[in-house]
Amino acid sequence: MGWNVPPFFAKGRKLPLRLWLPYDPSSTSVNYYFTVVFIAIATLYDGSSTIMDPLLGGLVYHATGQLKILKYNLQHLDKHLEHNLSKSSEQVIEFHSVYKHLESCIEHHKQILWFVDEYEECFSWSIFCQFSGSMLCVSFFCISLILVPFNSVEALTYVVAIFTVTFEILFYCHYGTLLYEENNDLINAICMGPWYKYDVKIRKSLLIIMERSKRPLRITAGKVVDVTIRTFVSILKTSYSLIAVFNSYY
Repeated sequence: MGWNVPPFFAKGRKLPLRLWLPYDPSSTSVNYYFTVVFIAIATLYDGSSTIMDPLLGGLVYHATGQLKILKYNLQHLDKHLEHNLSKSSEQVIEFHSVYKHLESCIEHHKQILWFVDEYEECFSWSIFCQFSGSMLCVSFFCISLILVPFNSVEALTYVVAIFTVTFEILFYCHYGTLLYEENNDLINAICMGPWYKYDVKIRKSLLIIMERSKRPLRITAGKVVDVTIRTFVSILKTSYSLIAVFNSYY
């Protein structure tokens, strides 16, 4: 932000960047200030994207890591037996230590669900803005790619830009898919454990967790579009269709 302030108060009409423009920005005050504002918005958007991408993706992966820990604890509940008690497969396990650990797992699951809900409330529209901006960039880059010779330096620049922005979208979709899959695997983790050895009280608690995990745990963009690999594939198909249409037109 500090870098964008001096052009507004500096003597003369000198832009902070060397740009090619189809008009003379120093011809009138309107052109000059319009161009300076455009550069300021562009640089601020790039800066915010650089900060927001690892933050938003990292928080989703944090929730995914907590689900992995929860899966391990639920699958190995029998490891929390008291040492002086028998572990015979024919004896029903109804020890207080196991149920106490199961209570902590239930509370852990509730906290994970609360964390994802808070994440959705705080960052869903931020992800939507990131998605919208990235898709607009890909669209403009695709149009520009059609208008320049394919064996030129400009074409290579646009191709690199398309791959870079596409990877930004993939970054969100990848972690959103991991979160969704880890939540679905909670049922498998419980079934892989020795649940048949536990008493009725413990089994009922496990069933509660299994029923709760049936609710899909998704990250959305603007609470409209699911941030998953399926969405990423749809974006790629749309981009390819756009390129094909413009290619046939020109």
